[in-house]
Parts: sequence; C-alpha cells; structure tokens
Amino acid sequence: MAEEFTFKLNFDDFDLDLVEQPNLDRSSPLFVSVVNEFFVTQFQGFGGRARVIVNESAREIEVRWTKGGSSKDPKDAVLELLNRGQLQVALPMIWTLIQNDPSDLDNYYNLGVVYSELRNYPKAIEILERLVAANPKHVHGLTALGVAEIRSNNLLIGEEWLTQALKLDSENKWALKNLGACLLKQGRFSDAIPILRRCVMVAPQDVQAIVALGEALVAVDQIDEADVLFDQAIKIGGPDEVLDIAKKKRTKRAQDKLRGKGGFRPDSMMYMVGALNRFKAMSKKEIQLLGFEIALLGMKGLDINDPSEKYTLKAWQGNFSGLHLLSIMYAAFKQFAPNDDVGIDLSGEYESALESMEPN
Repeated sequence: MAEEFTFKLNFDDFDLDLVEQPNLDRSSPLFVSVVNEFFVTQFQGFGGRARVIVNESAREIEVRWTKGGSSKDPKDAVLELLNRGQLQVALPMIWTLIQNDPSDLDNYYNLGVVYSELRNYPKAIEILERLVAANPKHVHGLTALGVAEIRSNNLLIGEEWLTQALKLDSENKWALKNLGACLLKQGRFSDAIPILRRCVMVAPQDVQAIVALGEALVAVDQIDEADVLFDQAIKIGGPDEVLDIAKKKRTKRAQDKLRGKGGFRPDSMMYMVGALNRFKAMSKKEIQLLGFEIALLGMKGLDINDPSEKYTLKAWQGNFSGLHLLSIMYAAFKQFAPNDDVGIDLSGEYESALESMEPN
C-alpha cells in the first residue's frame, strides 16, 4: 500500500469545536483519547488504514493513513458528502484534509462554506479570510466570504467582498444575486436593480433572482414590470417560500387594480349573491370541493381584472371571469373555513351580499 497521508499537528492547533468540547483541557488524558478517536473516525470515512500517534511530551499528534484497495480518494469522499447535504459529517473530514495539505485552497473554501451553511459565521469568516489572503483572486472564496458577512449582518463588509468578486468575474451569478440581496436589505433599491438585472440575464431561470428584482422594482414603483417578473417566476416554479412572495405580490397588485378609485365592487357582490343562492342546494362538502377547485385555478393565476369569461369549472357549468370565480371562492370559504385568508379582502362585498339576500 502506498502511504497517502502523513502529517503532524501541535496540541494547541487542534480545533476543539470539532469534538464539541471547546473547554477540554489539552493536557489531560481525556484530550489524548478524544483526539485519537477523532482521527480514527475521520479516516474510517475514507477507508484504508489509519494510525494516530500522540506524543504527549512533545505535545504533538502524528497521523498516518494508507489507502486500501477499495478506498475512495479523500477529496472525492468529502464531495460526495457535500453533494448529499451531509455537512456535519463532512466538516471534520475537510478540516483533516487541510492538515495534510494546507496549500490546497479548495479545502479551505469547502470548510468555510460548510461553516457558513451551519450558521457558524465567525468560523466561516475566519477560514475564508485565510483563503482570500492566500489567493486574493479566488472568486468563489470572495463570494462565500461576502455571503458569510451578510449573514452576520455585516452588510457593508459583505458588499465589499462581493464587489471584489465581480471585478474578477462580472457574470458570477452567485456574487450578483447575493450583492443584489445585500443592497435590498440596505433599502438601496435603485442600486440593486441593475445588479439583479445582470443576474437574471446570466441566469434567466433563477427564480430567487427574478423575485428579488421584482421586489426592487416594486419598491421604486415600477409595478407593471415587477408583475411580469412575478408571473414569470410562478411559471418557472421553485422553492415555496420564494414563490409565495411572488404570489402575494401579484395578489396585492391585482387587488389594487381591482379596487381602483372606487373601493367597493358591486359586481363582486352580485356574484356572491348568486353563489350564496346556489349554495342553499349544496352540501358543505360540495361547497368545499368547489372552493378548492377555484383555489387550485388561482395557484396557476386568475386574471381578475379581465372581464372576459374564459374560465370553466368541473363543479359548475358555464364560463366565468376571473373576478366571478374569485367571488365564488371567497363566499365558499366563508361557509367552511370562515377564518382562512384567501389572499384578497372582499369582506365588504360579502357582508353586502348577505344583507341583500332574501330571508329563508
């Protein structure tokens, strides 16, 4: 077997956070035992054979690892863990790789990103600062450092690192997206817009960037363009928490247009009167299914400001406008889930519809 790893480490250089015992006495027998078990465990993840020699008099740890016939390359093993999202498992293994070859900056990058994802931002910043000090042109390192600073709420520092990354690679979508988000957090919407436009040009399917650009445009009252972007994001699909922002913004936009200057919508009230009359011959279960059917249509987008009757239902025959369906849905939910938020406030129209109903 060819020896793959061999390195020595001073007691004081061992990171006690890796064994979750930051206050462990380095001169104690327990420290020796913990360190030995730590390295043996890490190299088990690589396969092969590991030997750990602890020299207490010299306060030094020596690690030797030899690759077995079926052993994976240590870096490949770590990348597999990262791709599977097993960050807590990968973290000490990456740290071990750094001890073997401190010149391999990819390991510093991976370690810094893992600490950042695990929300240990001070550690992430410390590691990534070492990386960019060793290589000031490491674009991914600069970007990751900027993200870690932003997550620590050091917005101006994060902005500076991301700006440096973009000077080296002006089309790096991660730097663009995170710089745009950083500027949004600072309320600098006009500054964020060109950055996020560039990001969307580089990554036209990136839903987070599209929604962020839409939010920036809303903030500067460019509502129509923002509405197009939110619609685009919904059609592409993505994480629910991102799409929920787009849907709420579109609903708010539609509601503002619906209200216009008049406020109350008599047409919506009359639609509800018709729906309430039909509900009298329906069971609560049938009303519920009707409400859910319209809600599902609404997730795909109902144009409530277009009067054309372009929608159909399975539960009811006929053609309906978007506002007609929304009014039916609002009245339906009031029958079986009166406290649910359906995304638009038609309470005034609903109360008026109830008042106008003939007594049974």
